[in-house]
Amino acid sequence: MTDLLRRTAVRTWRIVYFLVFFTFRFVESNFVVAWEIITPGSQLSPAIVELPLRCRTRAEMAAMANLLSLTPGTLTLELDTSPPTLWVHGTHARDVSRFRAQLRHLETRLLDAMRPVDAR
Repeated sequence: MTDLLRRTAVRTWRIVYFLVFFTFRFVESNFVVAWEIITPGSQLSPAIVELPLRCRTRAEMAAMANLLSLTPGTLTLELDTSPPTLWVHGTHARDVSRFRAQLRHLETRLLDAMRPVDAR
């Protein structure tokens, strides 16, 4: 019974952590886009990146694609399921490798929240 309790506690922690993480990212993205609107000049650095996914199920792929489209400044352009790949447009992607790393970090947090504890 203690293993079940441990797995439940870890899973709950991962879900709460993901919700806080995504909320922070969502609010931060809103501020970046709002700042772009109210200040003169443009700091836009648009880019389209290909992101190979570690998602295995359709639910994981759909969640990743939808969360990216919810975040201001990013838009999912296409999702290919075989192999799992996303094409993402970012409006503030001056450093493409850093932008890709941020997307990868979001995917890691999402998969931690969605998958069972022992299936990492």
